[in-house]
Amino acid sequence: MKAFAKFVSLVLAVLLVTGCFPKEKAEPPTGERPPVEVPTEQLPMRGDGSRVERHAWDLLTRMDGEEPGFGMYTYVLFARRADQSGLPPEVAQRYEQILQAIAGTTLNLPELGDMTPQEKEETNLLYVPGLALEKGLTPANYNSTLALRYLAELGRLFRVPHPQLAERLEGQPGPFLISLLQPVGQIGSEPVPMLYADLSTTNPAAMGEVVAAYKVRIVGDGMSTDARFASLRLKLLNLILDADDNLRLVKVALADWLPQ
Repeated sequence: MKAFAKFVSLVLAVLLVTGCFPKEKAEPPTGERPPVEVPTEQLPMRGDGSRVERHAWDLLTRMDGEEPGFGMYTYVLFARRADQSGLPPEVAQRYEQILQAIAGTTLNLPELGDMTPQEKEETNLLYVPGLALEKGLTPANYNSTLALRYLAELGRLFRVPHPQLAERLEGQPGPFLISLLQPVGQIGSEPVPMLYADLSTTNPAAMGEVVAAYKVRIVGDGMSTDARFASLRLKLLNLILDADDNLRLVKVALADWLPQ
């Protein structure tokens, strides 16, 4: 019996040495965190799976003149004629300050140079209606007629599902920032998410912070499109007064206003 007991003890010792018994999970060294695996679906992506990581601005000189293939489009729309002599001073300041904030912190599309399709899909393009491509971002070069046409088109999209927003597009001076994943003219029968921001009562001095907030959140932590827009809204809450009315994440579709 003693010999058998010694044999069993020897076998148990060998099993422990060779690791045949399950091992407890090793703890990371003090001060270090174990690596975290992030599911692919939580990475910062646009609708077709591409990250949005850079920003550019461009002048939009005609209706439906957007360049296709970008990951996100943000329209900068004024609801009053920027060159109007009777424009209230604070409205004029807001218009001028947001254009300066965009031009002062963001490269225009030609400055980015040639981009691959993948790079375009990673870019948020801020579109500003303009008169002449070579004259840059100034109130004098702002294409108010084109801006009003885009606001009218958006108003038609909002009319049935979001009538209050349609009224605000007509009644408020803006600036309005409208962000979505495709050009306005490409919205079809399927609902698409859109972030609506009315800066009509925003402090003109805060326009730089507003532009910075858009850029920070779009390249933030991994999240779906809806979640990214929702996070951007949270980021803007302290900058935009009456956010329940002026800052909305909505869905629109062409079928909402087509005759039934």
